[in-house]
Amino acid sequence: MNAYINESARSARGGFTVIELMVAVMIISVGLLGMSSVMGSSSRLQTLAISRGEMATAAESKVEELRVFGATATDSPLRVAIAVGGSLVAPVAGYSDSTQAVSGRWLYRRWQIQNGVAGTRQVTVRVVPKGALRDLVKRLDFSSLLSITT
Repeated sequence: MNAYINESARSARGGFTVIELMVAVMIISVGLLGMSSVMGSSSRLQTLAISRGEMATAAESKVEELRVFGATATDSPLRVAIAVGGSLVAPVAGYSDSTQAVSGRWLYRRWQIQNGVAGTRQVTVRVVPKGALRDLVKRLDFSSLLSITT
């Protein structure tokens, strides 16, 4: 009877055994390792999204600049900026430049202009970040048609 009282008093106190505690610690450890992996991946994806956004902004600004040149008078010296030519793989004078993104990264822009349909010009702009970093988009290409005033 004495053993029954001691057993019931001990179980009334509750608590964890060492085995239960070790299992709980292992489960929490596995969960934390999984969370750290997710945090690393989400950080990398956020960096890629920021890089892609900066590159898209750089390409859009170049396309808009060329669009303005297409709207100038036919005898304007600015019209030479939308002459057919350029290359996407190598810098060509008059068809390549560089710009600095908001993050401070330098971006190279190259564009190629071809004759389009109905008197338009097809412009393809390639944006490449300076330096090959793991967490950056390697390159992005953008195409648009420019209307040419006559």
